[in-house]
Amino acid sequence: MKLNPSQHLKQYIVLFTTLGMFFVSSHLVFSQQSIDGIITDNLGPLPGVSVVEKGTSNGTVTDFDGRYSITTQNKNAILVYSYLGFLTQELVANLDTINIELTPVTDDLDEVIITGYGSQRKATITGAVSSLKGGDLVKSPAVDITNSLSGRIPGIVVRQSSGEPGFDGSRGLHRS
Repeated sequence: MKLNPSQHLKQYIVLFTTLGMFFVSSHLVFSQQSIDGIITDNLGPLPGVSVVEKGTSNGTVTDFDGRYSITTQNKNAILVYSYLGFLTQELVANLDTINIELTPVTDDLDEVIITGYGSQRKATITGAVSSLKGGDLVKSPAVDITNSLSGRIPGIVVRQSSGEPGFDGSRGLHRS
């Protein structure tokens, strides 16, 4: 069977289109990279660490043992490792296995707050903290210290039970 020139042309177009699609798809497949690893801190593995390919929505989270696996869109992708209470790290994903140790952020966690009933680390306080300097109390014209606190610290209610001259001291200091 003899083919006419237009049929030859159609076969060449199909052949070149198929080859072109193969080369394009192989480039896309081979430019991806699968990366795995373990994320730890100085005490051991960290579960729940976010691993995201920078500039994309491609990401994963570490399991209970700190292990993760992610397939990046290209070989030189930048992976962003972030976890609450730790410094965020960015690494170029040019290896098949990337194990890293995250560094804790300790700037504010060790501050000590003196409370009315002792002292606590700032990280463990669950309520609001208010303060009033002694210099501000000295400027107050009130004779009694509880009257000086009235209206100066949020949440404190000062109640004066009498308006009789000479009895200007408050009878109670209540926290609302």
